[in-house]
Amino acid sequence: MSRGKPVIGSRVGGLPEIIKDGDSGFLVAPGNASILADRLMTLERDRGLGEEMGWKGFNFCKQVFDQMSIVGQVVEAYDSILS
Repeated sequence: MSRGKPVIGSRVGGLPEIIKDGDSGFLVAPGNASILADRLMTLERDRGLGEEMGWKGFNFCKQVFDQMSIVGQVVEAYDSILS
């Protein structure tokens, strides 16, 4: 996502919080190879969709994982703990 590419991930762990299914990429059930293959073929057939998903994911990463924002959050946490 941070490279502007669409992603496909499993519905496990924190991935559903990061990947918006059908928006910035696709989420598939773990072990479901046929759905995974279908999503890969969807991206192969519709390059415009992949490009759009890639940009949405890239913009999400810029907002959520911005280094300065994360540094600010860490500083706030330390300030809260120390005060």
